[in-house]
Amino acid sequence: MALQVCPKCNNKGFTWSMDEEISAFTVWTCSSCGYIAKEDENRETECPRCEQKCFSYMLDSDGAYWWCCKCDYIQTE
Repeated sequence: MALQVCPKCNNKGFTWSMDEEISAFTVWTCSSCGYIAKEDENRETECPRCEQKCFSYMLDSDGAYWWCCKCDYIQTE
């Protein structure tokens, strides 16, 4: 799996893991800054910027936001 740009530190170290026995969410972690977010894949939709179906609903300790893994666009709620 390819590393993505972290929405927190902007370094290319953001990657995902999944354990359906622990959580229904996909867990994203950054190897550069330690940032952790959970993705609700059931809410994935089309990105308003790049128009790819890669716009993910993300949850972290500060709240929720939308993030596109293709163009790195972030939209807060």
